[in-house]
Amino acid sequence: MSDFLAFDIGGTKIASGFVRLSDGDAAPTVLLRDEEPTHASQGGDAVRERIVASARRQLDRARAQGIEPCGIGIAAAGVPDGETGEIIAATDLLPGWKGQRIYDAFGAITDLPVHMVGDVVAHGLGEAHYGAGRGARVLLSVGVGTGIGGAIIVGGVPFLGAHGMAGHAGHVVSALGAGVPCSCGSVEGHVEPVASGTGLATLYNMRAGGEPVRNGGDVARCGGWRCACLIGHRRQRPGARRVHRRHGESGGSRRHRRLRVGRECGAGVVGCVARWVRPFRIAVAARCADA
Repeated sequence: MSDFLAFDIGGTKIASGFVRLSDGDAAPTVLLRDEEPTHASQGGDAVRERIVASARRQLDRARAQGIEPCGIGIAAAGVPDGETGEIIAATDLLPGWKGQRIYDAFGAITDLPVHMVGDVVAHGLGEAHYGAGRGARVLLSVGVGTGIGGAIIVGGVPFLGAHGMAGHAGHVVSALGAGVPCSCGSVEGHVEPVASGTGLATLYNMRAGGEPVRNGGDVARCGGWRCACLIGHRRQRPGARRVHRRHGESGGSRRHRRLRVGRECGAGVVGCVARWVRPFRIAVAARCADA
């Protein structure tokens, strides 16, 4: 049995906890969970210091509980270099995140070994070893949150590609996104600004009309009932279900450009709302062929 302090660093929140790995094939358990806002708008330096402060608190809690971690694992937004601990690429969802040297920052507070991968790579590894992708030779993991990320797991090991970007699905071209600013700076039509969590609100405001919603959560709650309550109506706000369908189709219809789904392959999607899943699956099935 081994314990590891784990971090999930996203554009909206920083989550942490101690992952306990048991002998054999038993699923891990998570102890001493913690969560706090990323406050990405404060810049990369502030986010880095917030993560380090969280690690210090968590290690203090572990000592008080008699937990002795063997190391620290970090699932980070952006494109991290697992060898150097530097964030080598990041979008505007985390301004100032690129160039942050995470291993150096952790080295100032602990001697524990630290290893970092991309957040969706970590999701994919979990699914490949313990979840929906268990037994699949190749797994495509798509993370839908503040942005959209992706990872390819082959034989239980991340396939990163020549530049560490393999599987990054959010910046695949989508006609639905044409003219909509993406977090990478492009307006040429990427899938992320219309199929991510924040993109759901953008797409709703573009297509549904009426009073704009503030975020994707307002659209996602009960297919528009929350939106109706916000403006004082008891009926479903027009357009919410239609936007959910187009939102999911946009995500699914782009995946065939990156992956042919074979009989030994799997695909996993994390972070999405339930109404997104069915149109996503239909779009993938309609456009992907067996490899």
